[in-house]
Amino acid sequence: MRMIIHERGLHNARRLIRTGWPVLAGLAVLAGLLAAGCNGGDSPDQGTADSASRQTPGSATPRHCPLTIDFSAWDAFAVIGRETAAGKRPSDGQVAAFSENPVVALWGRSMAPVDVQPLHVANWIEETFKDEWQINEIQKSNSNRRTMARTYRYSYEHLEEIDGLLAPFRAGTHDCRIRDALERWIDPDRLPADFVLAFLPAKPEVRSGENTLLIDTGVLHAGGADQTIGQAVALAYRTFQLDVLENPNAMEGEDALITTATLVRNEGVAAYLEKRAETYFAREHPTLGKVRIIPESIAKTANMAVVYADSALPALFADPGVMARQANDMPHRFTASGAFDKLGYAMAATIADHLGEDRLVTASRTVTGFWSAYQEAAALNPVPAPLPGDLGHPWYASLRPLAPEAFTALAGLLERRGL
Repeated sequence: MRMIIHERGLHNARRLIRTGWPVLAGLAVLAGLLAAGCNGGDSPDQGTADSASRQTPGSATPRHCPLTIDFSAWDAFAVIGRETAAGKRPSDGQVAAFSENPVVALWGRSMAPVDVQPLHVANWIEETFKDEWQINEIQKSNSNRRTMARTYRYSYEHLEEIDGLLAPFRAGTHDCRIRDALERWIDPDRLPADFVLAFLPAKPEVRSGENTLLIDTGVLHAGGADQTIGQAVALAYRTFQLDVLENPNAMEGEDALITTATLVRNEGVAAYLEKRAETYFAREHPTLGKVRIIPESIAKTANMAVVYADSALPALFADPGVMARQANDMPHRFTASGAFDKLGYAMAATIADHLGEDRLVTASRTVTGFWSAYQEAAALNPVPAPLPGDLGHPWYASLRPLAPEAFTALAGLLERRGL
C-alpha cells in the first residue's frame, strides 16, 4: 500500500494498491500482516515474533493465533538511534545491519520501478544524522534523500514511544484480533500461509510486497496501534481478497458499468475496514499531520453519485446505442469526484449500521450482494433525510437508495455477469 493516505481517484486492489497505500483521501495509505506457526512468549529483544496461543477471555483454553511479525529492521534502526543519542557515531556494521536488512531490501523491491539499493539506504541514514555525526561533505540533494531523512528522523525522535507501541505486538497481544479480522474478510484460499507483518522506518505509508505488509513506524506512532491495525487489515483485503481490474475509464458499454460497480464495492469495504472517517494522525508528523478527513464531504460526494446514477442508468439501459457511447461517463465522473471510495464507503457504513457487520461481510463477497444490501439498508435511513453533519445522525444518514428503475437495471446486469 503506499502511504497511509489515499490517492484521489481510482484504487485497484493488487494493481494500484498492492505496492503501497498512503493514508487518507487525497494523499495515499497503509499496512500490515501474518503467517506460519507460533511458539509463544517471545522476549521483546527478538527480531521476529512467532506468536503463541492467546488466552480467550472467560475461557481456560488459550487460543492459537498464528501470526509472524518481523521487528528486525526496526531493531537495527533502533541501535543506530540509540548510539547516536548517546553521542556516538554507529559503526559501519551497525549501519549495514539496517541498510542490508532483508525487510528493508523487500521494501526496496516493493518500490519498483524505483531502484533502492543498500547504498541508497545508507546515504539516507547519513543525511538523517549528518548534524549529530558531524558530516560536513556536501551531498547531492534529491527528493528521495530529503523525504527519507525526514521520515527516518521522525522515527528517531520518537524511538522510545515507538518501542512502547511495538511492545504489545511483540508480546502477541494483538495476534488474535488481527488473525480474526483477516479470516473474517479474506477467503481462506486467498490468504497466504506465509503472510508476515513487518515494522520498519520507511516512507509514511503501509505497503505490501511478497506476502508481507510493511508498516512504517512513523505511521504507527502518528496514528496509534488500533488505527494501524485497521489500515493493515484493509491493505491485506485489497491485496489478497480482491481481483485485479482493468481501468474502467478505458472501457465502454456494460463493461465500464460493471467495473465501476465492482470498484465501488472494493474501495468501500477497504475504507470501512480502515474506519476512514475516524482517521487521525498526530499533527507533528511532517507528512501525515496534514491529513484531514471530513466525513460530511464523503457523504456529499456519495449523495451526488447516487443522484447521477439515478439519472444516468435508466437512459443507458433503455438504448443499446446510448450504452455503447455514454456508459464510460460514469467511471470518468467517479474518478474526477473520488466517488469510487466515497460512495463505496458510505454504502458499506450504511449496511453495517442497519443490517449489521455480519451482513456486510456476507454481502461484500459479491458485487450484486453489496449493492443489494445497500439498497435494503439505505431504505432504513431517516426520512426526511438529514443534512450531512446534522447532529444526532451518523455522517452517512443522508444516503438514499437508488431509484428502483436504476437499481433493477444495474442489479440485473451484475447478476447476468455472475457478479
